[in-house]
Amino acid sequence: MNNCYDQFIKSFTNQNAWSFYYYSGWYSKDPGQPPKLIEGESAKEVLCKLLKLPIDTTDYKVVTAQFEKNLFAPTDIYSPNEGRSLNAVCLNLLYDLYCHKVIDAHLYYHFKFMTNGLAPFLFRGRNPREIMESFRVNYRKALSPNCDRDSNSSELLKKLNNAFISLGFGANGVDLHEMISFNFVEPVMLDKLKEVSQFTINKYKRAY
Repeated sequence: MNNCYDQFIKSFTNQNAWSFYYYSGWYSKDPGQPPKLIEGESAKEVLCKLLKLPIDTTDYKVVTAQFEKNLFAPTDIYSPNEGRSLNAVCLNLLYDLYCHKVIDAHLYYHFKFMTNGLAPFLFRGRNPREIMESFRVNYRKALSPNCDRDSNSSELLKKLNNAFISLGFGANGVDLHEMISFNFVEPVMLDKLKEVSQFTINKYKRAY
């Protein structure tokens, strides 16, 4: 397989367990619907959860028919006559979803509140800890050379917490949900990621 496929597998699996976010807005009546976390022990299990199919009784025909009905016609999948397992077929379908920007290992956010010495930036993560660590790293990158860029991660977080509290932007300091509520930060859907990144100091490249 190519490097993109290998990166896809690496991003979506951890100790043989699968985890990703389903950006279902393109395929629902509510385009602003937030991404849904889907987890499982195999490619077959997570795809069945995404398609809302029973894991134990699903076969090749059911999976491919439901996939095409709910999403789109697969680009290129293995047929059972080629000796591939159903899990291999599901793995190929998941890669197709990834390439079509329907699923991703991360949630993406845009810090859009511009001040003197701070440019807009993107940050992302698989979970709250990763998201806030990404926020701190990219916040530092977005600072102008004249600002405090030399503080270590804990010092920077303390200063940010104090700044947010003193400005009345929340009693908890730097908090993702409060930053969203004050309109400093907005979630970014996959189909808008490239467009939004044009106006930020950092850009995330997906593996395709």
